[in-house]
Amino acid sequence: RGLGDVYKRQVHAVDYLLKPFHDERFAEALARAKARRGEDMNERIARLLNERKPKVMRVLVKTGGRVLFIRADEIDWIEAADYYVKLHVAGKVHMLRESMAALEARLDPELFFRVHRSAIVNLERVRELQPFSRREHVLLLRDGTRLRLTRSRRERLAALLGQDL
Repeated sequence: RGLGDVYKRQVHAVDYLLKPFHDERFAEALARAKARRGEDMNERIARLLNERKPKVMRVLVKTGGRVLFIRADEIDWIEAADYYVKLHVAGKVHMLRESMAALEARLDPELFFRVHRSAIVNLERVRELQPFSRREHVLLLRDGTRLRLTRSRRERLAALLGQDL
């Protein structure tokens, strides 16, 4: 497998072109994009979810002399708080002494997405994307939480989902 295969798998890209490319190669990539465009959004999401092989990861949180084992897929979203992160899980908040960058590196990138420099969201908890301003959007989670999504992050999210947002 080449680097292109790895890249396509990570962002669910339809295809990729490396310069210089020939007209035939461009036509092939365009045909793939057109074929995917006709796919129903629900079918595409179902296919992506079925392709995913999630890592079952646990985050250990020390609190009150005990250690909680929190499954990563139970986390709704994560918030930066100085040298800590706040794990938002089913209406409760757990403090963890770890940087956002360190925790993000351990999380499944197909399940968790950094929407802002101070927030990471579990994509399974996202209910809706709403415009906020000309450059930003807001993600509305199932529990009603609203998280800001910057323009550059929106473009990365679109690439990850293989869909224009």
